[in-house]
Formats: sequence, structure tokens, C-alpha cells
Amino acid sequence: MNPNPNKDVTAQLDEFKNKYKSKKPSFFESKATNKMERAKEITTQIPLDQLLSNTFFIIDNSNKIYLDYPKLKLFATPNIYDQMLEHVTKLIQICVNIFGNVELHANLNTFSITAANRYKELIQKLCTHFFQSDSLYKNEITHIYLHNYPKIIPLLTSLFSGFVDDNSYDKIVLVQ
Repeated sequence: MNPNPNKDVTAQLDEFKNKYKSKKPSFFESKATNKMERAKEITTQIPLDQLLSNTFFIIDNSNKIYLDYPKLKLFATPNIYDQMLEHVTKLIQICVNIFGNVELHANLNTFSITAANRYKELIQKLCTHFFQSDSLYKNEITHIYLHNYPKIIPLLTSLFSGFVDDNSYDKIVLVQ
């Protein structure tokens, strides 16, 4: 499959999702392996900067950074976690430079316990980088809004609380 470069990233991601949705894993291939294969193919077909800028972005004329998990899960692999972290850091710097602070908003639609396990390393990196007491932007991040969260999120936030200092943990707002 060679995505049309004139299509927007969302349409390209939908094509990949549909392609792999219809492909059933073989007896020897797990669903997780199938997802990892899809993610690697996506990152070879769509430039990473386009994927990141369509998944993590600043909402126009605001201090709000948005994360679209349904897009993220289609291409996130451990080999690009550092680039993701760099991209989010740049967005935070922009908001802080313009507004003096930043809010983080995450659409967690379809997030699950298996996703928490699959992205544990990424979640730990984000928490450690942005929400520890020695973090450069810890004080500038005013709130972390978790939209469309699954019922397991309160449990998961407690699991990752060791990577977040108490003041940052209090900034989490659950929005259904």
C-alpha cells in the first residue's frame, strides 16, 4: 500500500487501520504483533513529523496541547518515543513562551489496560519528564485533562503515581 501524499494524515491512518483490521493474525501471530507490524509500516509510509503534528498539537490561539490517543496507537513504537517526547516538549515551550503556562488535554477514547501495558515505557517517560519535582515545566503545566477515559483510568493513574509528584498528580482532571 502506498498512501497518496495528497491525502491528509487522518485519511492515511484510516486506510492503514482498515487494512490491518481486515487482516486476521495467523495462528503464530498475536494481535499485539499485528499492531506492531502496522505501526512500523505506518512510520515508514508517513513522515514522522506529520504523524506527530497530527497527534500532538496546540489548539489554535490557546495554551492547550491536545493528544489524540486513537491516532497515537496506530503508529507508536518504542523506537520513536524519544521523538514524541521532544515534540511535546517543543509544544510546551511554545505555549509557555506565549501564555506563561500550558494545559494538557488527552483524548483517551479506546484506551485499555492492554494499551497501558503496551505503552508503559512511553507513559513513564512522559510522567518522569514532565511531572517530577525536578521537571523544567512542572509548574507551568496547570492541568492535565483526560477526556473519554475508560473506567480503569483511576486505577491506572494510581499505578503511574510513582512517576508523578503529588502536586502534579493533583492537576489531573477526569472528563467524561
